[in-house]
Amino acid sequence: MNAGTIEIYRPRDVSILGDWNIGGLKIKAYGLAADGKRVDDAMVTLARSFVRQDVIPRVAAEGDSNGLGFVIIHPGSLGISISAHWWIQGSVLCQHNYRKLYSASEPMDAARRPVIACVWELALINAEQEAWRKTMMKDKPIHMPIWKSVPRLGPLKSQGVTRARFVSVAFENGIRPV
Repeated sequence: MNAGTIEIYRPRDVSILGDWNIGGLKIKAYGLAADGKRVDDAMVTLARSFVRQDVIPRVAAEGDSNGLGFVIIHPGSLGISISAHWWIQGSVLCQHNYRKLYSASEPMDAARRPVIACVWELALINAEQEAWRKTMMKDKPIHMPIWKSVPRLGPLKSQGVTRARFVSVAFENGIRPV
């Protein structure tokens, strides 16, 4: 093991980027930023394009979609990650990733590189799993607004969404609301 490559853990900021409806998939969009980084308009445009061009065809090919998902735009320490997720069969989460090092001219080959997510992205994924299980996997799913505030965290800043509210509850795992 190369201990020199292990990053020192520090909480990261999360922001709400709004609700997207792309190709019939309703998506909650999150920003997740390493220290000194921020999600900018070009990253949001890239993420929307990635979902439209790369993810929607996968959703259609996989089939049995529940029509709901989320995306994480993560300018990290070494590069940008865009992690798109969608629910199928009522309980299965699918994922497709875009990753590009800041120093690279081309994105990494997601099919050949077995990356799932970093620890900060995993916290968001877990929060979404908990929200899905608690609200959708019931006799009568709870159709609440996509965002619902988490009182112990206080209000989250919303980029481009009026009074957005947050559904997820597992942010003690290293994500700071901004």
